[in-house]
Amino acid sequence: FAQRAAPVQLTFLGYPGSTGVPSMDWILADPVVAPKGSDDLYSERVHRLPHTVFCFAPEANYPYPKYTQAHAQRTLTFGSFNNLPKITQHTVALWSRVLQAVPQSQLLLKAPSFKDEGAIRAFKARFAAHGIAESRLVFRGPVGLADMMAEYADVDIAQRMAADRTALLKLKQGLRARLQSQPAWDIGQYTRDFEAALRCMWVALCQDKASAPP
Repeated sequence: FAQRAAPVQLTFLGYPGSTGVPSMDWILADPVVAPKGSDDLYSERVHRLPHTVFCFAPEANYPYPKYTQAHAQRTLTFGSFNNLPKITQHTVALWSRVLQAVPQSQLLLKAPSFKDEGAIRAFKARFAAHGIAESRLVFRGPVGLADMMAEYADVDIAQRMAADRTALLKLKQGLRARLQSQPAWDIGQYTRDFEAALRCMWVALCQDKASAPP
């Protein structure tokens, strides 16, 4: 980029902050990533897509779980699908408070390291220090992607929603359709917005050249 590989150079998607690279002309953002009035924080010119800078498309058409009345009666389950370095002692303390606030609930912890019994024992001890019995903890190790996606159906949600299991069930039953109706799932509109952004940047370059002194 420093050697100017293209007449217009754009940073996009991977990292929403400024590169600080003088030869990077634009950063593609949206009103959330780069709120109005934040342009001075960027070395690049900011172009905001009208909806979202991110767009989601699943790797496969995973079947949506069939949430029945039984889901409103099972043990309420909180969950975390993360690598262990992200789960600090402070995080364990906060999660323990959630479990204490919702009696009879359990916590599903999924991480590659939980294929190791030593890691499981260590985390049982961390929660035990906060008064959480190991019977309220479920540990799962790595599986294939399709199986992992299916495991999300075993997780419910946080403390406030736990108080109304009927409302929680209704939310889960319609969640996919609600998400798919949002701009972040509209690949066609996203593509048109992206194309318009590139055209805008090219026009700006042409205007800058036309107005530059000879």
